[in-house]
Amino acid sequence: MKRKCCCFTMEEQKSTKTLNRIFLDIFESRVKAKIYLYLLRREHDTSENIITYTGFYPSTVRKALFEMFEQNIVYRKKVKKNSKGNNPYTYYPVSPIKILRKYTKNIESKFNSVINKDGRYIKIKIEMGKGDKA
Repeated sequence: MKRKCCCFTMEEQKSTKTLNRIFLDIFESRVKAKIYLYLLRREHDTSENIITYTGFYPSTVRKALFEMFEQNIVYRKKVKKNSKGNNPYTYYPVSPIKILRKYTKNIESKFNSVINKDGRYIKIKIEMGKGDKA
């Protein structure tokens, strides 16, 4: 499969790698991290274009997009076509702040379940900074 050619500066390449690692940690999937970053840059796109950009197998991308939709990582809208066949979806990324909040709640829950196993009740709460409104 042919990938789109992108010319990034060294700084852009470095920040892309950093973001990719962050979202890889959050999503625990290289495929989902790459798809999410692509959608953040493009704002929205179809599965066909995502397949072309990522170079992953079509079935891999479609499965990941379905899981991401189920997990509220992306949302989708049906595109009306005038031809016969299935109407494709256009996928949109959920705000990174919403993703981070969800991830933070997950970490809080894991910490609290581990810490409270010994019978003492301790509640850990992670808060976002003031400017981190979605």
